[in-house]
Amino acid sequence: MDAVQNSKPHAFAATQEYLETLTDQLEAFRINVETDPLSDEISSNYASFLPYRDEVITLVRAIARAEPETRYGDALHAFLERFIPYFHATPESGRLKWSGKFRQRAKMYPALTTGYRNDDET
Repeated sequence: MDAVQNSKPHAFAATQEYLETLTDQLEAFRINVETDPLSDEISSNYASFLPYRDEVITLVRAIARAEPETRYGDALHAFLERFIPYFHATPESGRLKWSGKFRQRAKMYPALTTGYRNDDET
């Protein structure tokens, strides 16, 4: 943070390394679909992620205030793109199937390895 705010020569490399390290560790925060949504596991997982979220917000603010270089924008863009896989369920966490009907919610099914292949009711 200090390197970005004070325009140190190593600021960009440190920023890139931090963002890459953070996204490499995101898998630790993935929640299995079989977890009870009201369980303490969900709230503790969320609470453990908050410091990282706050740190990224502070970093983005520092970049916006101190660095007019476009390479920081490119680094932040790449960082956000690395989040895309986390918007989708994995075979380990379950899978999401859209019902196909207007205004109907998505349904979660166990992973394909359990034998579920299609939702005939939809």
